[in-house]
Amino acid sequence: MVPTPRSVAVATEAAQTGSPARKPLRLRNFDYSQMGCYFVTICTRDRRHLFGKIVAGRLRATDAGKIVSRCWQRIPEITQDVELDEYTIMPNHLHGLLWLGRAVRQPDATTGGAGRVRRLGTIVGAFKAAAARQIGAAIGIEGSSVWQRGFFDHVVRDEAGLNRIREYIQNNPLRWELDRENSQRTGRDVFDSWLASSKPRPQDDRRPEGPEKTGEAVPRPYQASAVTGP
Repeated sequence: MVPTPRSVAVATEAAQTGSPARKPLRLRNFDYSQMGCYFVTICTRDRRHLFGKIVAGRLRATDAGKIVSRCWQRIPEITQDVELDEYTIMPNHLHGLLWLGRAVRQPDATTGGAGRVRRLGTIVGAFKAAAARQIGAAIGIEGSSVWQRGFFDHVVRDEAGLNRIREYIQNNPLRWELDRENSQRTGRDVFDSWLASSKPRPQDDRRPEGPEKTGEAVPRPYQASAVTGP
């Protein structure tokens, strides 16, 4: 196998840091600008508890946690083709549902048509940058020390899956003792097993063909109208 530039870069990073190479977080050959619903999880760097602590089943947010919440709520103001659904801020991560392409968009100035839907990674990256910048200014830490690199995503494929994820997000603070991001958790949440079993595996880098050529299932994002949570 001829190594790709990305595989060389990941291997080099692993050798320099002594850490295992990162597994790919995105599905290869999948268009993340497709209209539909996506479940994302964004973690703090080194899983630090920057955003608050859970007290009696609710987050007691720090200033950083409040900033993250405000920045998340502003996403539709900055990106007009995105709608928010349920989300929650936890001590060291955020869970949220994003709908791409559902909102009415202004005509594009160059083509006269509706603007192109932004990719999920672009939207999340802009949010992370804005939150890190504001947190750095507010509490005096380096913006690069706020977030873990990248994020985790799940393509929501049907209403049943959407409702299960909504329920998980709503109850996440109540189930902090089972949260996989909690280093002191006392058990495992059945939601994690469900999510793992329903998530398509990223394509193996050794395969030159995409999922449409191998017969593997290509997830289709769920496209029902968003119902924004309370």
